[in-house]
Amino acid sequence: MITWMFQSPERLKRVAVTFALTCVALTILLTIVRVHDLASHRPPAEPTYGTTTESNAVATGLLPPSPSPEPAPATTEYGPATPIALEAAQAFLQGDRSRFAELAQPDVVESANEAPTPGGQIIAPGRVLLGGPTQQKILVPTSEGDLTLTMIVIDGAWKVAGMEYAK
Repeated sequence: MITWMFQSPERLKRVAVTFALTCVALTILLTIVRVHDLASHRPPAEPTYGTTTESNAVATGLLPPSPSPEPAPATTEYGPATPIALEAAQAFLQGDRSRFAELAQPDVVESANEAPTPGGQIIAPGRVLLGGPTQQKILVPTSEGDLTLTMIVIDGAWKVAGMEYAK
């Protein structure tokens, strides 16, 4: 005859203890595996802002974000104003008021219309007295004296904003 495990209270006790010990051992084993897995895939610790130390950076491998420098404002380079200044000076010296009006501001054109036409010639290349990205002063030597033109950028082009003629 076959003996059944539940027929004897002693056997039932041994089976219950073995089952309980197996459950405890499996619970401990699974807990250890889970803790080890979490430790290896743990995200880095959040840095404390304002209190960065070398040990924090080395321990986590990350540095806290630092403020990035502000980029310089984008300025368009319009190049030197000397060629336009020489062209405007030539138009002024020759009395070509329509060409001068294209290259100068209206108030400069009005003051040039009221002045007598000098009739000289440009005797040397223009020289930049004061340079800048959107405003420049150009000295143009002429046979009658020096002509100083203040050039500014308007609508993306150099224009004469002021003119001084010294004899």
